[in-house]
Amino acid sequence: MDEKPEFSHIVQVCALGSSPLKLDLSATAEQRVALAKRMNVDGLEDFQAHVSLILLKNSDVDMTATFSAKVRQPCVITMQPVISDLKATFSMTYSKVIEDDVEEDDEDFDDFESQYDPPEPLIDGQIDVGETLTEQLALEIPPFPRVKGAMFDGFEAGPKGLSKEVFEKKNPFAVLSQLKEKPKNKENKK
Repeated sequence: MDEKPEFSHIVQVCALGSSPLKLDLSATAEQRVALAKRMNVDGLEDFQAHVSLILLKNSDVDMTATFSAKVRQPCVITMQPVISDLKATFSMTYSKVIEDDVEEDDEDFDDFESQYDPPEPLIDGQIDVGETLTEQLALEIPPFPRVKGAMFDGFEAGPKGLSKEVFEKKNPFAVLSQLKEKPKNKENKK
């Protein structure tokens, strides 16, 4: 049995008319707690979105959304809380017809930037706008948040007590540079 998403808002495509459907959505405190757990962050303090859905003549649906969120995560260096104010705008198309037989030319990577994203499938004639927003939010969350000014100077490997020089790599060309040096006196020439 499928679980209902934490921030679900279903729109029936048959209910869309000739004018755009505009939605203003905001996650409740309970939904934000569940979303934070799902996204493995310390907290989701705010999550709001403005969405516009337009039914096209070919029965596809264009969705344009703008959202803002405030995410709390631990700094990857200091473990202090980092608050990220996220804002994003995206658009996507939903379609009943999804082409599976798209031929791909493995040799043609020159035109990669101009390729379009394929439409999302319309399943049972409905769109879960909330789940789409949640997926886009997950893409915006910083993977390695840092407190301002936090620096990582690296780490030392090896057993404690050994000097750093033991683990330093020598330049492989150092021996060659010694061969290049000319002898300074006659005693070294033999």
